[in-house]
Amino acid sequence: MINYSRQRNTVLSVLRSTDTHPTVDWVYAECRKIIPNISLGTVYRNLNMLVEMGEAIRIKGAFEKDRFDGCVKRHAHMICDRCGAVIDVPVSDGVDEELRTFIKGNDFGIEDYDVTFCGVCKNCSDK
Repeated sequence: MINYSRQRNTVLSVLRSTDTHPTVDWVYAECRKIIPNISLGTVYRNLNMLVEMGEAIRIKGAFEKDRFDGCVKRHAHMICDRCGAVIDVPVSDGVDEELRTFIKGNDFGIEDYDVTFCGVCKNCSDK
C-alpha cells in the first residue's frame, strides 16, 4: 500500500479489490462507502496519479469511459465488443521476452507495450 494519503490509499484499495476493470464512476461509488465526502475529482486525480506511478493500468478500448486495472503484473486483456467485459489474459515471461526481443531487433524505441484482444465473450456468444 502506498503511504501517501488516505484518499489515494482508498482508491488503490478499492481498485485492487475487484477484477472487473471498473470505470472511475464505479471506483468513486465504492470510495464513497469508505470516505463519504470524497469528491469525483479526487478519485480522478488519484487514479491518474496511480497510473503515472505504475500502481494501476488505464485500459482504453471500445467503450465510452476508460477502465482501470489494479493488477500491474504483465498481462493482456480481452475486451468483448458486445457487452464491454474486460478479461485478464496471462502473458508468460517467455512471451514477454520474445516480444521485447522482436521490438528491440526492429530498432523501435519502445519502453513498454499493451496487448488487447477484441472479440465476443462466451456469455455474449451463447446468447
